[in-house]
Amino acid sequence: MVSSIRQSCKDESRSDWTKLRSIADQLLLSEHETEEPPFLPDRRVDYDAFFKVWYKIMWGTRQFAHGAYTLALAYLAGDDIRYGRAACRRMASIARWDPKGSSFLGHNDEAHMSVIWHGPQACDWVWEVFTDEEREQVIQQYRARGRITFEHMRNKGYYGITRFDSHAGREIVFLALTALVFHEHIPEAESWLTWLRPILCGVWPIWGQDDGGWAEGMSYSNAYVDIMTMFATALKRGANIDLYKRPFWRNHARWRQYCWPPYAEWIGFGDHSERWKSAWERNADLVELIGRETGTEEFNAYIASFREEAKQCYTPPERNMPGVSAQLFLHEKV
Repeated sequence: MVSSIRQSCKDESRSDWTKLRSIADQLLLSEHETEEPPFLPDRRVDYDAFFKVWYKIMWGTRQFAHGAYTLALAYLAGDDIRYGRAACRRMASIARWDPKGSSFLGHNDEAHMSVIWHGPQACDWVWEVFTDEEREQVIQQYRARGRITFEHMRNKGYYGITRFDSHAGREIVFLALTALVFHEHIPEAESWLTWLRPILCGVWPIWGQDDGGWAEGMSYSNAYVDIMTMFATALKRGANIDLYKRPFWRNHARWRQYCWPPYAEWIGFGDHSERWKSAWERNADLVELIGRETGTEEFNAYIASFREEAKQCYTPPERNMPGVSAQLFLHEKV
């Protein structure tokens, strides 16, 4: 599989590879070490002080880990050791954080989720490029964070039955990806997947049903459904279990068409409703992936109009995470 991906990327006409390589080259010029984030101030004492620190940590840690993910994908595609080692350095830097310290789930769940969001896939794609010491640090980091996430999920009710907190909708996918990537190195990984199977393959989605809607609104569905595609795609490719056959998926793309036109000035219904380039591009990527995985060209005009409209949009610098959709990038190369 990897050899076929790399062979396809020798075709200079591949615009997605040209884009990914350009972004990776820019990332090579940035810093690949990061300090452990500070502890958050007490929000009950001074909320403004809390928010200022929290906001910077959330976007800073997301950007850093996403950079590792993008570099790792570029290494997987192009076999350029510079990209691989840069991704390894970033993940090894994160692996030195204390999972029960300032990025502990119970203290700052956004910092914790930054580690387990794109980190597992980044590690998977550059696994052979790690030094032995780095690899062991990474394993221990994700073993600890996996345990913490599992205990947090398991001990606070049944997802989709007695608990409906929003962040749990991310954490179930991140834990599954951690278990899949590290299953040979973390003994507990199998029990995590056993617990997650009925949730991810049965209960999900709790914010929508077969009609394709999403009760948290357009912006949150942009993130949370995209996150689920990470697991659904891995399961389809690795185990030949196709969650995309569920009616929800194609109907969800239709729902997006009905509710979110490309010319919208404000998405509405929920926070993060601004007209940001990143949101427009992510919506196009998500709908395109759904179309490909469900075998339909029904949404092609909608996708094209969003990509064209995105050229006129702007993303705040702290929210800018350049890259490509790995699920789309790898779709035709499997």
